[in-house]
Amino acid sequence: MRDKNVIGALGVQGYRDKVLILYSGNPFSNDNDYSGNSLLVYGWDGEPDTLVKLDRKCKLFAVDEEKGLGYFLSQDEDYSYVIYTLDLAFLNNI
Repeated sequence: MRDKNVIGALGVQGYRDKVLILYSGNPFSNDNDYSGNSLLVYGWDGEPDTLVKLDRKCKLFAVDEEKGLGYFLSQDEDYSYVIYTLDLAFLNNI
């Protein structure tokens, strides 16, 4: 993977023939909240496939390959934690 692609990465997961990276969009500094609303999708060859915008900022994520779901940890306005799910079936067409 090229070093210019993943500044501000929050986590990485493999999913079938893809590599998924939760991405903040910015390099981190002490005043960052360490969350991101973008999912970078790469092929196993390290070439970028697509960028998926999430509808909320998330801090961590996991993938259930058997169910085809991504689970993202987010926070509501009252700072309570919420698990946000994303159906990853659309990745089969990329």
